[in-house]
Amino acid sequence: MYLIQRTDQGGGFLGFAPGLTGEAYTHKLERARVFPTREAAERERCVENEIVVGLETVFHGYLR
Repeated sequence: MYLIQRTDQGGGFLGFAPGLTGEAYTHKLERARVFPTREAAERERCVENEIVVGLETVFHGYLR
């Protein structure tokens, strides 16, 4: 499973804005948009300011 993370503005994860149409960024993993494959995430990311990260990589950072 994969997430899209911003490389600027604090590095939030792509998520969904509650009550709004459209996407927003969040630092809460439970609100992050999760993609089943790296390819699916790559299709959705903005190449200028977003990267695809594996969920296990994110968890590893939180568990240290």
